[in-house]
Amino acid sequence: MQSGRNTGPDDDSAANSNQSPVSIAPDEESASIHRSGAGPSQSPTGFVRLAREAAPYIRASSTLTALVVGGALGGRWLDGRLETQPWLTLVGVFLGAGLGLYELARVALRKQQDRPGEDGNE
Repeated sequence: MQSGRNTGPDDDSAANSNQSPVSIAPDEESASIHRSGAGPSQSPTGFVRLAREAAPYIRASSTLTALVVGGALGGRWLDGRLETQPWLTLVGVFLGAGLGLYELARVALRKQQDRPGEDGNE
């Protein structure tokens, strides 16, 4: 009969709840330790890093789309009220496209300035 104390590997589970689980790589050549979960000191990898890098471009392209559609709808509404069809619709589309492309170029140039030396000229 055992006493009321559990002497197995899980007996300190409450005390060790703040530690992340550790596993050792199965092959002996790459005997490295892997921690599950990314800590604040680890850089994101894979899809998370890709999504973070693409986010400004996705935002800028969404802005481009919204400005073109908004310009077309605004121009169409004004054309209907002022009976100038299709001129204000075209002006709205081109104005929206110009502003959207400006935003896209601004984001692309800012990202390029944030990463000096990646083109090998450092």
